[in-house]
Amino acid sequence: MKRNLYLFFLLTIIVLKSFSQPPQTWSVKSPNKNNTLVLSLQNGHLYYTVLFGSEVVIPHSSLGIETSIDNFNVDMRILSSKKESINETYSLAAGKRKVNTARANEMIITVANEKNSTIELMLRAYDDGVAFSYGFTGIKQSFTIVKEYTNFSIPTKGTAWLQSYGLPAEWAPAYEAGYSLGAPIGENAPDTSGWCFPALFNSKNNWILITEAGLDKNFYGSHLAQGSRDG
Repeated sequence: MKRNLYLFFLLTIIVLKSFSQPPQTWSVKSPNKNNTLVLSLQNGHLYYTVLFGSEVVIPHSSLGIETSIDNFNVDMRILSSKKESINETYSLAAGKRKVNTARANEMIITVANEKNSTIELMLRAYDDGVAFSYGFTGIKQSFTIVKEYTNFSIPTKGTAWLQSYGLPAEWAPAYEAGYSLGAPIGENAPDTSGWCFPALFNSKNNWILITEAGLDKNFYGSHLAQGSRDG
């Protein structure tokens, strides 16, 4: 769980104003126009914001990822962007409905670091939520994910339903721990492993569910870091 808090003293704002660049922004809206996912680039760093209507649900939160061969967290720049509409039909092996339809608006943004290495950010806005992912189509050699800088800047005045990730053991993590029921947002997990997905939050009368999706066999299963009171 990673978040950014933008609270500055007036003096700090005055000092930083001459050094800070105004953010560049790109956005994609859901087909029903209710959900908006905004990407921004400021001083070489990538951020996102989620809105429902005009209300900010997830404030300014950082994006970024580091691999064993490249760092995509600093000195970033946008190379290109393209939008398209998504209308997919898929089948489930089990569940209440076998055949399902997913409609969304998508934006794919190609970003580069100072070494001119590139990745793609895929942003989607559905009528019932938003999604984003990192695409490594520009990297041709084998690599390992070293660190992820993705933040979820959930406002801390609220409650959370979270399950402890669990320390590594013979049969753990196994997603068999109990859930915290309405714990304060930002509370530490019982041990240093942090929290696992899915994670449910209630803040400012908004219910926010965060989870992983669309992972293949080559991608790691991530979890929310311990000690993330501010994100």
